[in-house]
Amino acid sequence: IERRSEGGHNNPNICAKGAAQVQDIHNPNRLLHPMKRVNPKGEPSQWEQISWEEANKLMAEKFTEIKEKYGADKVMFTTGDPKEPRPVLQRLCFLFGSPNYGTESSTCSTGTRVASYLNYGKNSFATGAGPTAGKTKLFINWGTNPAWSSSYYFETIQKAKAAGCKIIVVDPRVTPTVECIADVHLQIRPGTDGALALCFANAIIKAGAYDKEFIEKWAHGFEEYAAYCEEFTIEKTAEICCIPVERLQ
Repeated sequence: IERRSEGGHNNPNICAKGAAQVQDIHNPNRLLHPMKRVNPKGEPSQWEQISWEEANKLMAEKFTEIKEKYGADKVMFTTGDPKEPRPVLQRLCFLFGSPNYGTESSTCSTGTRVASYLNYGKNSFATGAGPTAGKTKLFINWGTNPAWSSSYYFETIQKAKAAGCKIIVVDPRVTPTVECIADVHLQIRPGTDGALALCFANAIIKAGAYDKEFIEKWAHGFEEYAAYCEEFTIEKTAEICCIPVERLQ
């Protein structure tokens, strides 16, 4: 009830991208009608407005031509945000006969989940999972700015911090996330994230703070990896990443 009273919306924690959609809706250059190119590719493009009926007819003819000449499986159907068109496009894809359906999540959240499942199992801790208030003692926010991009997710982090979780933010910029929640801000030099990750791994390995049973059963080349991590001392990493030594200790 309290949330609904804020601006009349049942969830006011909308991200910056969502809030900016109103600019797309009222953009004077927004396309409102189908446009057909009337000159060959390679030249400065020229367009003319056509009807929806003509646009649908042209698309159907092109799709049918490709399907008959190369096969339906040679066509890929993909969509991005917003997510509302997904079910319709997926149905079109499968009715057309193509198995190739994808979204922006195919290389974003879905990609990270699949990688996590394949490496660590179905119930693994997926990439991007947030801290749990009252349980998580340390949370690393690396290269993201959820205060702007994921306000609902940022609220989860804030609750964890209020419950005593310490927050490390790795970001070359001083973002609203840094200003609001960071206990430690590692203002890394862009492009040196790998060195910092190896430095962290070196500390974890030396402390024995990893799942030895899992490593022995599933990991190949761990000894070589551990030896390589040893090269990334705090001093060397501080120099590579342009971070003061005392902030890494």
